[in-house]
Amino acid sequence: MLPKILRQQERRVAAARQKVDDAEEELYALRLRQRMLAQHGRPDLARALDADVATHEHNVARDRQQVADEEAALDAYRAYAARLGVGSGGVGP
Repeated sequence: MLPKILRQQERRVAAARQKVDDAEEELYALRLRQRMLAQHGRPDLARALDADVATHEHNVARDRQQVADEEAALDAYRAYAARLGVGSGGVGP
């Protein structure tokens, strides 16, 4: 059962990392839109995106914390398995 738990947690870590990657890409695109608007004479429209940028920054920070939490859980599961002498069933570090 422990190898299965480790594999599930590996998938959770991978999913959380992908979510961060997606959120960072979305934030980058939003900031790029702001720059383009500001540089092309529409600072008013650029400022209108400030709230969206702040929300996305918050989401990225939250998602990064989720990755850290999932990784910490995986580390704990691996340490527990190692203490018991149970293999990871092919799950690597």
